[in-house]
Amino acid sequence: MSAPKYRAALASLALAGAASLTVVAASAPAQAATAPVPVSISKGHVVTMPTTLQPGVTEFTVSTKRKRADFQLVIPAAGYTPQEAARDIEKGLDRGKVKPLKRFEANVTLAGGTAAMADHPGTLVVTLTPGTYWALDVGTTDPAKFLPVTVTGADTGNVMPASAQIKAKSAAKWAGSPKSIPNKGLLTFKNAATQNHFVEMVKLKKGKSLSDFKKWFLSETGPSGPPPVDFNKGLSMGVVSPGLSETVSYKLPKGNYVMLCFWPDASMGGMPHAFMGMIRGIKLK
Repeated sequence: MSAPKYRAALASLALAGAASLTVVAASAPAQAATAPVPVSISKGHVVTMPTTLQPGVTEFTVSTKRKRADFQLVIPAAGYTPQEAARDIEKGLDRGKVKPLKRFEANVTLAGGTAAMADHPGTLVVTLTPGTYWALDVGTTDPAKFLPVTVTGADTGNVMPASAQIKAKSAAKWAGSPKSIPNKGLLTFKNAATQNHFVEMVKLKKGKSLSDFKKWFLSETGPSGPPPVDFNKGLSMGVVSPGLSETVSYKLPKGNYVMLCFWPDASMGGMPHAFMGMIRGIKLK
């Protein structure tokens, strides 16, 4: 399939699910030395939160008045501006041009994020290191809405809560285990791969299998016909650069799910990782 067809197929899948994907927060992590950081995202994609944070394990509680918002933490390289990042996102991530995609990847560390719904806040736990961050809603490329945040001072003293864990490895592969995780609680995504990755998880419809999904999704002409997954049941996690982890809270129906990553691979002309085989099944029980 050509690169434009890959992007068209990805767009069709995203449009099918974006309006209805449910992200349900479970109970928050155990008590910590510092309180969760409140984050709110307006209908206009404006992020409001404290602009000075302590380093260490930090929990964020993300709320929004939008139907859905996607909170993301970004560590920019010195001298790389929000205006430059916005241009690279528009040309690289949105339009599939490889040069600006590579420039963006070379100048940022993606430190995790979470989706939030108007009726369900999102919970994110990450380990912050001292430095300058941007906090943003990925639904906008307006550089004025990339909120600068400084991480400095004494460590929070918080401890990363226990959780189920999934992992990416090599360049663009999921680790084969665990085969199953609890259907609620805390979920950690560890990026032990060499590329940026994020987690999209959607529930297979009754009677459908991973093979059914692959046949539908990997068709030469792109996804078409009724999808074998239920876009009303799933979760989204933010993007994480190699060597980093993020933890989110979740609560989903029991059953069989498909786990995918759609980050574009610059070495493959911007092809999303899912089309390179970064698809696997996982059971929630």
